Amino acid sequence: MRVREQVHVPEVGRVDLIAGDRLIIECDSLAHHASVSGYHEDRRRDRMSLKGGYLVLRLTWHDIWQDWSETCELLADLIGKRVHRGPLL
Repeated sequence: MRVREQVHVPEVGRVDLIAGDRLIIECDSLAHHASVSGYHEDRRRDRMSLKGGYLVLRLTWHDIWQDWSETCELLADLIGKRVHRGPLL
């Protein structure tokens, strides 16, 4: 599966990863996403991503570094369901 890093998506801006054709994976930390304005901006970006035909999965630092086995199972399940494949929604 192709995974692209730091991709610019129109009306969204730079996203952390795009897996396959349409699965955006954002890796969020409290340091950069805990403010009220950051929270609202993330919701706007999610709405614009969906409008553009993408699906968004937000992972936290904890998901990646502390619960990786559970996160890995989730990713394997999503990939098995091929949510990352095909034309934009």
